[in-house]
Parts: sequence; C-alpha cells; structure tokens
Amino acid sequence: MDPSTTNVAEHPGDQSVSVAGTGISIANVEVTYGVGSAEPVNALAAVSLEIPGGSFVSLVGPSGCGKSTLLKVLADLMSPTRGDVRIGDAWPETLRRAGRIGLVFQDANLMPWLNIERNVRLLEELVAGKGSATKRQDVANLLEVVGLKGFERKLPHQLSGGMQQRAALARALVLDPAILLMDEPFAALDEITRDRMAFELMRIWQHYRKTVIFVTHSLAEAVLLSDRVVLMTARPGSIHKIFDIDLPRPRSQETRVSDHFIRLVGEINRELYQVMA
Repeated sequence: MDPSTTNVAEHPGDQSVSVAGTGISIANVEVTYGVGSAEPVNALAAVSLEIPGGSFVSLVGPSGCGKSTLLKVLADLMSPTRGDVRIGDAWPETLRRAGRIGLVFQDANLMPWLNIERNVRLLEELVAGKGSATKRQDVANLLEVVGLKGFERKLPHQLSGGMQQRAALARALVLDPAILLMDEPFAALDEITRDRMAFELMRIWQHYRKTVIFVTHSLAEAVLLSDRVVLMTARPGSIHKIFDIDLPRPRSQETRVSDHFIRLVGEINRELYQVMA
C-alpha cells in the first residue's frame, strides 16, 4: 500500500482506531465455503487488489463469481480462508467494531416503524450505546446532501424506492465511514429511477469522497460511476482485468452518449464474454 496512506498498524482486537487513509489493500484472498466437507465450494481464488483512498471502484463479472463474497470479507462479515485485508492501516474487524464501514444493499432495509431521521440515526445510537467516541456526521446536513430534506418525519412506506435508498445511503454515511461498500444498491429500481440515482450517487461521492466499492451487473453503470472497473472471472472468482476509466468528471448525460464511453463499455463487454466462454 502507498506509505502515505498508512500510519500505526492496528490489531483486530484493539478498540482504538487510527485510520490515516482509506486505501484498501487486498492480498491473496481466498474464500472456500464448506471447508472440510465432502463438497467444498471455492468462491474466491488469490484475489489481490490495491484501491487508492477516495476512489470509486466497481466490481463486475458473471453471476456467482464472488463479488458479494469479496464485499463481505471487506466488511468483516466473514473471514477469508486465506489472505489478508487492510483498510488504511487497520484490520476490517477494528473498523467494523467502530462502525467505520458503511454498507448499502439492494434492499434499503429500513425499520418500518421508525421515521427517516430515526432510521438514519439508528447506527449512531447503537454505536453510542457501546460507548464509542466515533466521529459522526450532522444528520440534518446529511439528509439535505442526499436529497431528503423535508422528509425527515416520513415513514419508509411513504417514500419511493429511490428515496428509501437515499435514506439507506445516509445511514451508511452517518458514522463517517472509512469506506463505503455497495452491493447492487439500484438493482431493484426501475430504469429511470436507477439512472437518476447513479447521478445522485456521483454527486454525493464528490461531496464526501469516500472510498467506494460498488458491485453491479450493469457495465454501463460501472463505467459511468467509476475510476476503475474490476472484471472478475467465473467461480472461483479472481481478477481477470482492471480497466482505468479516464472519462472526465463531473460526468453527465452527455458522457453516456460519447464515443469514448461507448468504446469503454464495449471493451469490457468483449472481455466479459471471453471470461464466460
């Protein structure tokens, strides 16, 4: 990892957190489900990747290639069978315990009996209950940034799917996470709402500049959003090729119809078909 993004190493059991940078280092990570069983499943094979702090990286590849599994490893929701992960100078477990890993899934997973402000504050309240001094975002400002000002007292069922995902994103950002992990967050939305949310996400990312790892099956979405697109092989998943997306920012609707954008999507599509062959 770039030494400028590291400081004092943390042990997973250490409750103090010192994250000098938000780069991610993934070294030879392997995941096998059912180790010791008659039919173990190799999900990931020797995945190594360096992700600079503040960058937006998308993972694409065939269904079942281990994209979501890799996100779970980064989030410390599961341990790799082999290999090592560092986020800045900390172990994932250290950051998870401090609430410093933001997660957004396909389903917003909002508590239906809590209004939007209380949903966004939920992680804040849970971490505060553990006595953590973790830095927090100002919730009123956060809701304004994600476009939910005026909807603070609404219940989730009173909001559209896109607005619920905005609330889920605000909840993920409330504890000022070191990284933001997004697992197909727009997959359940209609095409028009999904397109709008992509541009909203870029606006919010430009505001906070978190390190984002974004899983999607849409190559066009990946190219539009990302600094780099990582194409993974079929199971067991490994990195087939990394594409640098050199489209200028900020990106607009015109970006999507530019010749360079179309060429990039086509190039990744051709590689994907080779992976699936």
